[in-house]
Amino acid sequence: MQTHIRAEKLCVEFPIFDNSHRSLKNTVMHLTTGGRIGVNVGQHPVVRALNEIDFDIREGDRVGLTGHNGSGKTTLLRVLSGVYAPVHGKLSIHGRIASLLDVSTGIDPDASGFENIYLRGITDGLKPAHIRSKIDEIADFTGLGDYLNLPVRTYSSGMQLRLAFAISTSVNAEILIMDEWLSVGDAEFSAKAATRLDSLVNNASILVLASHSPALIERVCNRKIHLEHGIIVSDERLNTEATGGILKLSEIKISSQHPLLLASERIFSVQPFSLIKGLVSANIAYPIAERHEKRQVSEKVQALRHHYSQPFSQRLAQAKESLVDTLRFAGSEVPYYRDLFAALGFNPDSVKQDLRYLQDLPLLTKDIIREQGERLYSRPLSDVRHHMCKTGGSTGLSCHIAYDQPAADWSAAVTLFARESAGNKKWRSELHFACRFPDMVDPGWPTLEDFKCFAMNRSNIFFDRLDNAGLAEIWEILKRRKPYMVHAHPSTIYALACYIESKYGSAKSFEVFESSGELLEPYMRETISRALGARVVDRYGLAELGVMAYELHDHDKGLQVLDSEGWPEDHINDSGEHQLVFTGFHNRLMPLIRYTTGDLASVEQREDGFYLTDVTGRIHDIIHLDGVAYPTHTIQDMLDYRVGGIQEFQIDMRGEIPLMRIVPEPHADVAQIVAKIEGYWPNAMKVEFVGHDEFIRVGHRAKFRHVVTA
Repeated sequence: MQTHIRAEKLCVEFPIFDNSHRSLKNTVMHLTTGGRIGVNVGQHPVVRALNEIDFDIREGDRVGLTGHNGSGKTTLLRVLSGVYAPVHGKLSIHGRIASLLDVSTGIDPDASGFENIYLRGITDGLKPAHIRSKIDEIADFTGLGDYLNLPVRTYSSGMQLRLAFAISTSVNAEILIMDEWLSVGDAEFSAKAATRLDSLVNNASILVLASHSPALIERVCNRKIHLEHGIIVSDERLNTEATGGILKLSEIKISSQHPLLLASERIFSVQPFSLIKGLVSANIAYPIAERHEKRQVSEKVQALRHHYSQPFSQRLAQAKESLVDTLRFAGSEVPYYRDLFAALGFNPDSVKQDLRYLQDLPLLTKDIIREQGERLYSRPLSDVRHHMCKTGGSTGLSCHIAYDQPAADWSAAVTLFARESAGNKKWRSELHFACRFPDMVDPGWPTLEDFKCFAMNRSNIFFDRLDNAGLAEIWEILKRRKPYMVHAHPSTIYALACYIESKYGSAKSFEVFESSGELLEPYMRETISRALGARVVDRYGLAELGVMAYELHDHDKGLQVLDSEGWPEDHINDSGEHQLVFTGFHNRLMPLIRYTTGDLASVEQREDGFYLTDVTGRIHDIIHLDGVAYPTHTIQDMLDYRVGGIQEFQIDMRGEIPLMRIVPEPHADVAQIVAKIEGYWPNAMKVEFVGHDEFIRVGHRAKFRHVVTA
């Protein structure tokens, strides 16, 4: 019989016992990212991690599982590996399985390396004779030599990973299960491990790989299954040659660090080549990509240009009409708002007569979003093309927001329009900063991401440290590419500006810096402008709604609210502070009415528009772990995309050893969280699991800081 995996109505539930006695009761009862809370036959609360899913995976399939943390990816992999049993439904598997979910599982620290090879083989169901035949091969691959006679507890973390990887990848299998791509050891061992992993994947009849990396999914897989809240929302074939294995792909790709590609970056950074590339991108590649992706961004940019060419009096009238239209839609199509309006006797048309009637509606908080769940959707997610984003968790438990394709197109359009005000026309290049993960693999060139970047006339810098070595690397890339605009966290570019000022006095490699992701402090703006010779542009945006305010004119006028995107309010909270509230106009799938952003700001109405003043939001820091300077937003990305199961974190530096306080997701495996953190930052800090109220607030009006130093 051919190798295959088939699931019918597959369900996995986790009962929650003694819930009433737990200190994180509210965390458990208000589940955010995973399945839904229910009650089993014993009247215990349960988390449904997989909800009646169906799929059929056949020989030759390389399946990539995608979805946010808690969507059910790892749960599904563990079911396929036999770790979890479904509570009901059918699962049929034909073929020998090798699972690489956690290569360190089953390693006994008190046993020697050789003993662990034998013990792990027994655990994997191998016969003693077969294990003995593999011992020499595994021992040679580890390169550990005589250390294999010593207890594993005497090994460094790198040596332990070498042993675990060598054992885990020593078995050929028909079905290979992986949670992210493995990358271990120093450069020499990592290259050897990559070759072995490629061979293992190519020899498998079926691959099931969960990953947050679109480039990896594109490179390795020929099919993508997307999960949300334990439900399969899409199952699609990919236009790729991955059916023949990743070695076929590597035959038609070159390294993304190939000297010719690096040389081309220098060529296209100077005129007239930069202009030619930009014109081809703006007038040929972007329209083609827009049609291929079924996007409607360009027409919305045109609409925005027209909107903001009007005087504010006209824009204000249109914004009021958009507000009333949003209220009417929500009251008609969204169950939560329909019931709320009926209970309050609220008539959306009353707001048209007097805006003060809007305040009859309660604020929309993350608590309400978690409690109401699908009742905040106007349509089932399975019926519409949509996207999901996760809110921040610094003010309490985070939640997920669903938005439809028109909302995504409006978000992209308003970003393009706003950047035009900073001189960044589409034919001018931009550069974005992104986290470099330690297990990232070179996806090769070209990839789908390369085509998208060309169409957007954009490139990316991947970085993971902000010490002198990391900043020197960043500066060399900037000098080579010479973008017009740089988009990054202000703390990152401020660190770069300080480095340049100390080393050169001042230097210039780009024209405009666009701040994103945290509060831009005045001292940061001044230093960046002085040391890097760049115009600094601030903006206010959030994952839930997109860019909502921008410095459309000069810095002195401040952040102008983009009244085409939403209605702003500042609500005075119990502490007497002005809390920023928005009603979004474009997301018909999940309208957000009077949504509390968690940020503090005042809204001023002037002759030419609404403006945000006295904005107080998140500030990122730089933390030193084992002599390496990490920006906290890099640590946050690592925790979100590589560790998983984490709502929010804070690192307390006041003790001898840094203490990382973590608020876990309700369904999180805390032991696995600790193991992964130790794997990425060995012996660098202790971990403690807490509730949100145990975080330490730092500074005047600061809502949250990731690092506590005093």
